[in-house]
Amino acid sequence: MLTVACVVAVGHAACSTYGDATNDIGSNADGGAGEDAGGLGDGGGLPDGAPPDGAPAQRNDFADPVLDPGTPVTAVQAAQIFALSNSAAAGPCLAEPQIGSLIPKNWMPLRFRVAATQGENLFEIRLVIPNQKSPLVIYTNKDTFKLDAATWTTILTHSVGTIDVSVRSATLDAGGNRTDGPFRGSQGQIEIAPIAAHGKVSYFSSSDGSVKRFGVGDLNVQAGSTSVDANGTCIGCHSVTPDGLHAALTLNGGLGGIILRPVGGGTTEPAFLTASARTLLARNNQHAASFSKAHWAAGDRTMLSMLDVGGTTEIIWTDLEAGSAAGWGIIARDGDVRGAQSAVMSHDGTKIAYVSATATSSGTISNNGAIHVVPYNARQGGAATALVADGSVNYYPSFSADDAFVAFAKAPGGTSTYNNASAEIWVVPAAGGLPVRLAANDAVACLSTPSPGITNSWPRWSPAVITAGTKKYYFLTFSSTRIGATRQVFVAPLVVEGGTLKSYPALYPHNQPETSANHTPQWSEPL
Repeated sequence: MLTVACVVAVGHAACSTYGDATNDIGSNADGGAGEDAGGLGDGGGLPDGAPPDGAPAQRNDFADPVLDPGTPVTAVQAAQIFALSNSAAAGPCLAEPQIGSLIPKNWMPLRFRVAATQGENLFEIRLVIPNQKSPLVIYTNKDTFKLDAATWTTILTHSVGTIDVSVRSATLDAGGNRTDGPFRGSQGQIEIAPIAAHGKVSYFSSSDGSVKRFGVGDLNVQAGSTSVDANGTCIGCHSVTPDGLHAALTLNGGLGGIILRPVGGGTTEPAFLTASARTLLARNNQHAASFSKAHWAAGDRTMLSMLDVGGTTEIIWTDLEAGSAAGWGIIARDGDVRGAQSAVMSHDGTKIAYVSATATSSGTISNNGAIHVVPYNARQGGAATALVADGSVNYYPSFSADDAFVAFAKAPGGTSTYNNASAEIWVVPAAGGLPVRLAANDAVACLSTPSPGITNSWPRWSPAVITAGTKKYYFLTFSSTRIGATRQVFVAPLVVEGGTLKSYPALYPHNQPETSANHTPQWSEPL
């Protein structure tokens, strides 16, 4: 029986499909989630009276509207304006959060960002919140408004669930008098999940040559390892150790090898790193380090990386506690004669996903990659099998925390994996099946930045799968250029229930600097 799960916005649907006897997940040709101009109308709030049996008691935390400082009218005047009949013209579009979003309950205070369509300068944001008699109504003259921490805590404490959101707008003259509107804008629902997202996201900012990090509830990002820490040479791809304590940094395009540095900054190497291992890491043309928590303990500190061996890029293992120069070896890929790229190990330490390609460079770059899997087999490798080989360029694989899925980037065949604007994020069962295109690829329709074309790339999963009732919650992070031309970090929620996978629109962590180029994120255990 074919089961289709859709995350529906106004006029658009993002579907993921589980399917037939041979494929666990079916292809989603459209993906996508957006919103049209349209509104909830002028009403809002929950009816008076006793709640249904077993339901939480109703509260009235938002009886009074919120007036953003600097708004040139009073709350009463704004309410009078928005009590008027709506104009037939299209109103503002809600760019953030995206309609249809699923938000972990430890997310940073919500930020609302709207895109005006009629030159408006007064906005009404209305939230109909579970267990609240009155809607939360916000009046502002700005296109961006962030909830204060106290209000957000109130919502998370008492009102987790589905929230109806609508935005409207009007135009005021210099004296604060209405000249046009109100205009009815986006409307739809967002959902506050009953679970928190665990771990820390580390990413590389090419704007200042540093690795930064944040938790999903943090108000700001924390600085970490920098190019100064790396003795003045540039940092390439980075990977965080399973314990979240150190970052493996590729130096000078691989010509400087790989170094290990504290995620929080500084130059102190981990105490277990031996002189022999340091020498092995310093080899030229070594790239893209990766780790598994199954092989991250005293006596088994193993790192995978990509190394040019006789003109072919191979997957190698390095013993970071090695007592001699013999503390490394090549992972055999029987049956695959092509080069290897972007190798990552499963969390249980039993298998490796990698990119097989005829021409490879820098540990991650190719133009005809296919996702393959090979057994780890106590560092010996074994028979390589294709997981995704469909003629597209498939690259940057990553195992989910329970090793059930592999996320990867996909772009048209014959194009380079490096900074590919056509890249999108897909997910496939690790045991094999049909890949699914994620709804998180699609920016909000009003931003006029459709995908392909916004460089969705470098997916990495959160370090835990959270189960609540019959649902399993997954999160992954990736980078995208959907906000201007600058790369930024995003978070994609996914839920599995009863054999059905739902993917949701991307969440934007607004704690990151919007003016810096932030990419190659990785999610690790919390420090």
